[in-house]
Amino acid sequence: MPASKQNHDLDQFFSTFRREHKTQCQKYGSWRQAVRHQWQFKDLAQETLERVFASQLEKHIALQATSLSIGSINPLLNWQLCPWRKPYSIMYSLSADQRIPPAHRLQINVRVEAALRKHQVELEERYQNKILSPVEHLIEASLPAPLACWDSLIGLYNRRFKQLGLELRACSELGETLILDPRRMQIIFDWQFYQRQAPTILAHRVLRMSYLLVKGMWCFLSLDPVKDIEPILSKNDSRLGLHEICQYWNQTWDRIYQEQLAETLDLVGMIEECLNQDIFELDQEALQHGISINRRAGFLLQASCGLAL
Repeated sequence: MPASKQNHDLDQFFSTFRREHKTQCQKYGSWRQAVRHQWQFKDLAQETLERVFASQLEKHIALQATSLSIGSINPLLNWQLCPWRKPYSIMYSLSADQRIPPAHRLQINVRVEAALRKHQVELEERYQNKILSPVEHLIEASLPAPLACWDSLIGLYNRRFKQLGLELRACSELGETLILDPRRMQIIFDWQFYQRQAPTILAHRVLRMSYLLVKGMWCFLSLDPVKDIEPILSKNDSRLGLHEICQYWNQTWDRIYQEQLAETLDLVGMIEECLNQDIFELDQEALQHGISINRRAGFLLQASCGLAL
């Protein structure tokens, strides 16, 4: 083949390649853009799996986000990191603060925070009477959590509990409810219920309980903002309205979820916990519908786009 003809064919090949690549970029944009705008390209997740990323952690979260956004979980089966089933595979840093840029941090309401500190004793009494007292007999009858439970909490979770001195205890009759007893530094749950669920559901709920304890928010976030909190906080401060308290209650929960996602990078597991479902047992339509009607799941999907990785 003449050199001129060969060069022409090469030029044509690279011209076609660049044009197709540009079309792909225009079609998908960034994975964050695709997830934020809910672009439903059927091969979006597979394209993410095959794409080269500068950061392996960004690819890790991008693959989860794109797979969940289009309801296609097959690409997740071919991914080497899977904290949603193997928490001991977490080998990355747990620096949540570094992964939430200032622009994406949820704001603190100074007035509500001040009122919470002022009425902490009353809130703790309400927590005791409403949450702990009705199940005191179950707490006293609880037993150390089975070893099989710890198998699903290896790694990050196990280390966190040991650092805090938290003890996991099992009982019956609680169903999906978890009880945090800060007096005894115990988390009590129904093992018979949770051993039938995806392991991430228990793992993330227990981990979140530890967050509430560390941040001193277990009373505020465990009580009902309308029935329990507003009557206490507004008692001596008429400026605090119900809307402001409820708004901050929801924002504080969002902040807890955001920090937990930034630390674990387990978007799949957290979505499973929100939906109370093993997503690998759901079809595409059921998964997408579940996320669309669950406020917290939708928030997590959007929050994954704001992580700095």
